[in-house]
Amino acid sequence: MAEQKPVPPVEDDLTGHNYDGIQEYDNPTPSWWHVIFLLTIIFAVLYTFMMHFSPLTRTPHQRLAAVQSRMLERQFGELRTMELGEEMVAAIVVNEPWIAMGAAIFEERCVLCHAQGGRGMAGLGPNLTNDVYKNVTSVNDIIAILKDGIGVAMPSQRANLNDTEMALVTAFVVSLRGTNHPDGIGPEGVEIPPFFGND
Repeated sequence: MAEQKPVPPVEDDLTGHNYDGIQEYDNPTPSWWHVIFLLTIIFAVLYTFMMHFSPLTRTPHQRLAAVQSRMLERQFGELRTMELGEEMVAAIVVNEPWIAMGAAIFEERCVLCHAQGGRGMAGLGPNLTNDVYKNVTSVNDIIAILKDGIGVAMPSQRANLNDTEMALVTAFVVSLRGTNHPDGIGPEGVEIPPFFGND
């Protein structure tokens, strides 16, 4: 029978620290743990650079602005190249989806004084569905009123509407002319010529 070699006794590595009779083993952290820890540090440095300093990465606000810009470009591509004025409004008047957007803005911002459908409210906003106007003789007058307001009667909408939105709501107001809402208030002002000369 083969003679068995004696097994050498296991010697525990101790740190030499002694805490109330409790000795601490010297168990080094495994090498794979060091590798993972090093990788997390490298990742943190790269992530910080990419999120805060890289020109390739945008903030959430910048990404939102880019998405909104693309959406506006799809909806109003040709309008964005036009200057706010009669030509821009004339382009919107013949486009049903744009008129619908103008109607939505009107419902949100204007019905408080001009009522549903632009029929007007006595003492507040005039009827916009007939051919009689006060303070307006052209499309550009409507735009000017939206931009600058009329004293306390009609506040400026510069803070609420951008140029495209002003053009959209102006086009909707122009489209109301001549619809003569059955519940409209009486005329205020004078009859004016057609807005585009051939209405």
